[in-house]
Amino acid sequence: MKKASILLLGLFCFVQFIAAQSKQDATTQAAEVKPEIKDTCNPADVWSFKKSVSLFLAQNAFSPYFKGGGINSIALGTHDEFLWVYKCQDRSWENKFNLKYGIIKLGDFPFQKNEDLIEIDSKYNHQFSKHLRLTGLFNIQTRIHDHYEIKKTGERGKLIGNFFAPAFINLGTGLDYVLWNKAFSIYYTPINSKITIVHDPGLAAQYLPAEFVNRGV
Repeated sequence: MKKASILLLGLFCFVQFIAAQSKQDATTQAAEVKPEIKDTCNPADVWSFKKSVSLFLAQNAFSPYFKGGGINSIALGTHDEFLWVYKCQDRSWENKFNLKYGIIKLGDFPFQKNEDLIEIDSKYNHQFSKHLRLTGLFNIQTRIHDHYEIKKTGERGKLIGNFFAPAFINLGTGLDYVLWNKAFSIYYTPINSKITIVHDPGLAAQYLPAEFVNRGV
């Protein structure tokens, strides 16, 4: 009887040990299995688009009895901005297109262009904290067509630019610190490159450093 009791007690302890070991193994396996996170976004939700289009008309008229008052003028123009934004989890890609164009009539002179800008701005961001993100930046600025300086008297001056003469290109990568729901940001770039392209040889000298102008560069 005593031997049977010892045998039953040993069998009971063995069963409890096996049960405890099985439970521990199941807990360990459950902890090791992580839920699969799909790195996908709904194509219908990742892109957003915004635009801002404005037209303006301004007129200044001066009395001939007011000496030194200025020159009568009429100005027309438009400022347009288009923004495409790609957003998927911690990645975003912002693409902005700016267009500014204006003409002005000074005194008895005909209308002439006084504002001309085409700008493309592209920024890729990888968010790795609440306020900090790694950013790559591309920016290009140029004009639509021939651009002349306007003298103080209202006359047209010399040609100072046209399409891709010049074109300013900026390439860089750095850190973007963002606050207040993107209303304020500080961009720091330790690596940046600025390139100036002037496809018109007649205008190239205006955008060269002075030490290169007399060398025929």
